[in-house]
Amino acid sequence: MDFRTRIDNQVFGVRATALIIKDGKIFLTKDSKGRYYTIGGAIAVNEVAADAVVREVKRSEEHTSELQSQS
Repeated sequence: MDFRTRIDNQVFGVRATALIIKDGKIFLTKDSKGRYYTIGGAIAVNEVAADAVVREVKRSEEHTSELQSQS
């Protein structure tokens, strides 16, 4: 379960994100609608934000490794 709240018809979630810059390049993730975001995700109940960031960066690295190995 993560932190989310509904106000009227809008759902708001608490996210932890990382801004990763390497060799002058900013690493972003792209969603299915083509929008770019900093790497991150929802913070679970009783989870420290730093732990959520580490988890999401690891997931992103795994996904990136899979894409690179398919090329």
